[in-house]
Amino acid sequence: MNRRMRMIIMALAASVAWAIDIATPLSAVTEAYHNGDLAKAEELANRHITWDSHSVDSRFVTARVLTARGKWADAISLLRANIKESPRDFRSLHLLGECHVRIGKLADGVVCLKKALELNAYYGPSYLWLAKATADKKAQMGLLENVLVMEERDTPTAKEALRMLDA
Repeated sequence: MNRRMRMIIMALAASVAWAIDIATPLSAVTEAYHNGDLAKAEELANRHITWDSHSVDSRFVTARVLTARGKWADAISLLRANIKESPRDFRSLHLLGECHVRIGKLADGVVCLKKALELNAYYGPSYLWLAKATADKKAQMGLLENVLVMEERDTPTAKEALRMLDA
């Protein structure tokens, strides 16, 4: 094998190694997220979204990690792109609503959360975040009761609803 052929093979090998490295599976991002290693999850999510930026799932998982890291503007941008491409994605609508509530844009949050519940009326976290955005105590109680109907008592969502009801 001549020198030129070896250089071509080495260049191809480096390209394949780079492609394998950048093609981080979403499962690795999710695993790091659930293990609480948010810095690693963000690094992997950024690598994945570079590789697969047009995937609704890639943008959603990356937005979820960014939300957990408090990077609301970046998460909102990804979620808006998801909703533009897939307007019936209740997960993205919910997370966008949650982001809006967290940054104090309650009216925007309520709109997104209500749309999410129109698409999936059985998603307890949307009721919880809608309750957090609602000033009316009677309406808030009803929303929190919905959470408890939808969620098992030992889930974080149900525990938060019970804490809010006790307050």
